[in-house]
Amino acid sequence: MILLLGILWAIIAWAMNASIALNDFSFKEIIRQTRVIFVVLGGVLIFGESLSILDILGIGAIVVSTLIISWNKASLREHFTSKPILLAWMTSLLIAITTLLEKYLVMRIDVLTYTFLGAFALPTIILLLFLSEKRAVATKRLLLNHKVEIALFSSFMLISFTAGLFAYKLLPISIAYPLIQSATVFAIVIGTALFEENYQWKRKLVAACTAIGGVLLIQI
Repeated sequence: MILLLGILWAIIAWAMNASIALNDFSFKEIIRQTRVIFVVLGGVLIFGESLSILDILGIGAIVVSTLIISWNKASLREHFTSKPILLAWMTSLLIAITTLLEKYLVMRIDVLTYTFLGAFALPTIILLLFLSEKRAVATKRLLLNHKVEIALFSSFMLISFTAGLFAYKLLPISIAYPLIQSATVFAIVIGTALFEENYQWKRKLVAACTAIGGVLLIQI
């Protein structure tokens, strides 16, 4: 199963980076909140966790938030079959599947062992198989020019990922995962400030508040 999770995280890394390249930061973060729905429902169906009325309302709020942020003048079929949207949805579904598998796994093995093998070592090895000469040069240049940013990002990812696994081990997944995803509001606010994503900021704010409201309802 660790090998399967390593492969899934490698695919997620590719899909996430492709999604980031095609969507602005806050757009991507809100669309990806649909993974909360998949994880909560998975917790109910797979692990037998309960789903209250507030949970259902919270899930509904998250669905509404994704519709708010993704709506435009194009037809629904044209919009929801576009490459950026499909990549965002695919990333959400894959992360949800991986999260449910991780919940199952961390109840049976050491968290730090899985963190090293399943989330970092195996995905890195798998991605290296697709590292062409051109990509190798680009990777080397990236590491040389942005070593501080990459070191900080990797450190934060390691800490947050490991803390999340301990939360999965100690709490029901339908509670732990939405709680972790409440960080979205900070990602949207900071992303908008750092990357100057002022386009349709009011709609982004409404969608973000709706999504976070949904997460909070699930937590009550």
